[in-house]
Parts: sequence; C-alpha cells; structure tokens
Amino acid sequence: MKPNTPILMLSLLIPVTPDTSPEQVINIIGQQVLEAMNQIRIHQNAVEQTEADPEAVPQSEFNESVPIEMFESYSDKTRDDLLSKLGYEAKE
Repeated sequence: MKPNTPILMLSLLIPVTPDTSPEQVINIIGQQVLEAMNQIRIHQNAVEQTEADPEAVPQSEFNESVPIEMFESYSDKTRDDLLSKLGYEAKE
C-alpha cells in the first residue's frame, strides 16, 4: 500500500427493528459504501488535476503579477529593503 492510498472507513448507524431483514441491512450498507467510494473518486480526481497543474494560475500570469525589482524606481519607500534589514546589504 502506498502512503497516498485512500482508506475507506465507515461508521454506520442503521436502525434495526424486529422486522428488519438482513437484505435491508446489506442494501443500506451497500448504498453507504457506494456513496463513500464516489466521494473518494471525486477527491482523487481533484488531487490528480491539481498534481497535473499545481499552479492554479498559469505561470505567465503569475510572472506578470510579481514585481521585478530592477524596474522599481528608487525612492525613500524602496531604499530600505528586507535583505538589508537582515544584514545582507548590497555592496556599492
């Protein structure tokens, strides 16, 4: 078994009255298993699609959203950057 293999775990609460037949209980269990399996398949399909394209945003769109520092104008706002605050100042 692989670490990412889903495990089906059911907790069923089936009311059983004196007139409940074993076939009725089996049918109820079958319905619950079917619903659980469908949910697993839906989840697996969603995971597979995410793994196929881990970025919800296309790479080109993401690249456009990231500011390129060399195109930023120098100002009091951009003078102190995070790296210099951490001790990695640029050599002039």
